[in-house]
Amino acid sequence: MIAFRILRNQQEAEDIVQEVFMKMWKMGNKLDVYNDPGALAATMTRNSCIDMLRKWKHIDNAKEDQRY
Repeated sequence: MIAFRILRNQQEAEDIVQEVFMKMWKMGNKLDVYNDPGALAATMTRNSCIDMLRKWKHIDNAKEDQRY
């Protein structure tokens, strides 16, 4: 839900959520130090979405530069 609200793109949101769960899975026992893994997942999702928006903006700017 967080990813879709930020990105407004269902496919990209699903990809971000899957990536976050994979990162958390790879963390394994390191997750034990976090009091609330759900909050960690939400934060990681939000940050990944912001990174994606920055990437999109960079791509859009590069396309604009190519026009001139």
